[in-house]
Formats: sequence, C-alpha cells, structure tokens
Amino acid sequence: MIYILVIFSYMDSTPSFFYPQHLNSGGKLSIMSYYESDSNDLSSVQIKGRSYRRVSEELSTSEIRDILRADGLEDYAGFMTNGMVMQLGDGHAGRSAIMAIVNATPDSFFSDSRLSGHVPEKIIESGADIIDIGGESTRPGSREITGEIEIERLQDILPALRSQFNGPISLDTRHIRVVEKFSSLIDMVNDVSGLMDRDLACTAFENGLKYVLMHINGEVNNMTARENYSDLPGEMAEFYFKNLRILMNMGMKPENIIIDPGLGFSKNFEHDYYLVRNTNVFTLGFTRLVGHSRKRFLGAKTGSGIKDRLPETLAASLYLERKGIEILRVHDPGENIRFLEQFRFLSQQ
Repeated sequence: MIYILVIFSYMDSTPSFFYPQHLNSGGKLSIMSYYESDSNDLSSVQIKGRSYRRVSEELSTSEIRDILRADGLEDYAGFMTNGMVMQLGDGHAGRSAIMAIVNATPDSFFSDSRLSGHVPEKIIESGADIIDIGGESTRPGSREITGEIEIERLQDILPALRSQFNGPISLDTRHIRVVEKFSSLIDMVNDVSGLMDRDLACTAFENGLKYVLMHINGEVNNMTARENYSDLPGEMAEFYFKNLRILMNMGMKPENIIIDPGLGFSKNFEHDYYLVRNTNVFTLGFTRLVGHSRKRFLGAKTGSGIKDRLPETLAASLYLERKGIEILRVHDPGENIRFLEQFRFLSQQ
C-alpha cells in the first residue's frame, strides 16, 4: 500500500516533503523524503518547479514527533503521531459516522436537501449520527449572503431541530455572527471558508465546539478559478500546517479539530478522485470528514446528473468507510446507513 504526504516541513529555507509509505510491526514509519537537488534524472521529482531527489529512511514515532515539534506543532505532536500510526495502520477501518445534510436555503445544489420550514422526519429518524445544517449555499457560482439573512433562515428551524434530535448538530457557516447567535444549540462549526476568519474558529473554541478545518484555495466566490496546483498534496499540507498552528496557539484541543479535504472546493474532477483514492493526503491524526455526496466529480465517470447520483455516492461511501474515514457527509443518510450496514453484515466471517 502507498500512503502519500503526512508531514510537510518548511521551517528551513530548503523544504523537505515527507511521504510515509507504510507502517511496520516495529511501530516505525517508513518514509520517502524529498530533498532539493540539481539533478533532473529519473530518480528526481518536480515539486513547485524545483527538482527534488528521493531518499528513503525509516523514522520512529519519537522522530516523527520531533519533526512536528520543529514545525511549530509541539502541543499537537503526540496526538498527531499516535493518530497517524492508528489511521495508517492495517485493520484500523471501522464504522463511519454518517452526517446528514440539511439546507435552510432556496438554492443549494441538491434541491431535495432544501428545507420547507422544518427538518423532515425521515432525516431525524434516519439513524444519522450528526446533522449538518446551513443557511447559505456555497455551491459553485453561488453568491455570499449576510449573516443576518442566514440567521433569519435558521432562527426557527435550528431550535426545533435541537428539540427533536439528540445527536450532535453541526452548523455549516462562515459567518461569526451566526455561530455567536446559535452557539448554545450546536456542537460543531463546519467552516467552508478554510479559516478565513480566525475569530470564527476562536468563537468555536471559546464555546467548546468542535471545528471543521476544510481545505480551499482562495474563497468560495472564486474557487472555480483556483483549481490549478503544481503540487496538490504539498500545497494542502502547507495549508493544514499553517492553520493547525493557528488553532493550536488559540488553545483548541486536537480532539476538537476535524480535517476536511474540501472535495469540489477549488478542485477539479481529477483532484477530487485523487483525494478520495489517496486519503492519506489529509491523514494527520485528526478526525477526518469527507463530503462527497452527489457531487459533480461522481458524475464524471457515469454522466449522471445530481438527482441520479445516489448509486455513485453509495459506492464512494463504501470505499471511504473501508479506507477508515471517520465521518461521511451525505444527503441521503438512511440509504447510506442501510447500504453500509448490509455490506458489513455480508462481510462477516
């Protein structure tokens, strides 16, 4: 098996890119490191326009912790190292938690997820572990609305949902005023802006809420123009490490951080498929969340439209659960749950 990119170290003037390949029984990570080189032969690789040579080495977990500490993540180093060892090891895959998507919007890309005054009973009773509710569409081409409009859309629905649903509620928003207004009703902030507003994450921290750090290049309103990467894994790692240092320095506990690769956000079909196949790119020891449901890349292979992409979504859900992803964000929670449960039952020895 191949695991690509867990650690990106750029404290020195010459960066090194660490690509863990596998775990061995001795509890060590087998590492493929890239060091800058003048060579352009077949043993080198081009990253961001520079030539790097490949060097294999084996690092113990204590050495991995030292690398993370050197990258300024000293408070998270132990948590991340232990988490990576577990997530990248064989046999770690278990049951994924299902996060149900509901939208208090008139223009979210999947119309069946739009609410008409209340959360449907079938969502409440679907068996979903988490419900993610938002008052703003962030589909490609959407326009940003004010926090006031978002609050108006949620002010009746969210309290009613809290009274009906006993599980965790996630608030999908990029506006600090919305989090401040509803902080007592929610358990998690799903920030699709990629920590554009540090005060938003700080508000989540101050209220003891979990925080979803999603990768995006640029902003929601210009993300389709920001789909060009010379080194997608390296640029994502740089994004995560920079923002993880911000979260660490404000005092957020690592168990309250959730990593989302941001499928469809400043990424084309090839990027999305690459990240689904190579979940190790965003495996940093934290809980991982993937929002793949009914997205455009799933129709790239089959040609199906949004309303017809449930089979493709179920296939991706199964694949991601088998890869050990902890949270799957989907529009059809009941169907996903039944499909995965049946597969688990059939797989029993």
